[in-house]
Amino acid sequence: MNRQNQFLQERRNKQLFLMADWKVDSCRFSAANSQEHEMLKALLCYMLTCQGHHFLTEARTKDCKFRADVVDLTDGIIYEVAVSEKEQSTDLKKAAYPLPVQVVKKIETYTAPADAPKHFEGWRIT
Repeated sequence: MNRQNQFLQERRNKQLFLMADWKVDSCRFSAANSQEHEMLKALLCYMLTCQGHHFLTEARTKDCKFRADVVDLTDGIIYEVAVSEKEQSTDLKKAAYPLPVQVVKKIETYTAPADAPKHFEGWRIT
């Protein structure tokens, strides 16, 4: 995808969320979440930054029903960190969110294959 198309895709994805939450590439925290939840979210944001992606955190959907933990604007994916969250809760969010959702329970370090891009070295989302 060329830069102009990437910019347009990111802008379309950003417009799915409330303008007040458009703090791009800034990891926002909530005291309502556990430390483990927030640290995992921070690590996920770091991984996206290393990959050259742009993201939002704690972004509210336009109907204000839910807050997405991390929205990858570049790939159009919502990452929902589920450290202690029940599956029923994440299923409700998956149905309500305007983009595909990947539930993140932990991030492991690993050794990437030799032919993998450098920015994928060392991380695996599970």
